[in-house]
Amino acid sequence: MKKSLFLLCLIGSFFLFSGCSDDDVRNPVVGNWVLKSWSIQIPVDLNGDGVYSTNLLKETRCAVREILSFDTNGIVASTHTFNPELQIALKEDTSDEYFVDEICAEGILGFAAEYDQIGEESISYNDNIGTVRVNRLSLVFKNAIKIYNADFTKVIETKDLFVIYQKV
Repeated sequence: MKKSLFLLCLIGSFFLFSGCSDDDVRNPVVGNWVLKSWSIQIPVDLNGDGVYSTNLLKETRCAVREILSFDTNGIVASTHTFNPELQIALKEDTSDEYFVDEICAEGILGFAAEYDQIGEESISYNDNIGTVRVNRLSLVFKNAIKIYNADFTKVIETKDLFVIYQKV
């Protein structure tokens, strides 16, 4: 009887542990990631507290509740996507001073997309490459933000958008 019980436990353990895929263990991106930084490398003081920050999340008046969820089937999804409309203009007769205003998105924005794991520390989704290192996901969206001249009639440059998430 003891041998039968031992054998039954051994078989049950085999099925329990074989249900875990190697991909789940090797894919560090699987899980939920909360948005921690959203930057275009321009110091702003949108909330008027006299403190400037390049991390828009420290200055925004918009709700920030974005969480990316990566599953084991290669799908990344987000509800409450942080996506303010930024209006940025280089101030006249300056080379590094900007007028920055934001318009918060109304309602709830979200998305779902496929992602691919590239090596041990990189993922790709929506034509962007992300780097995963120790519970930190970093993405760079090339030329994502338009900078206008002082009267908003012409795009004079673009800025990359740097986004950082932390695993929860």
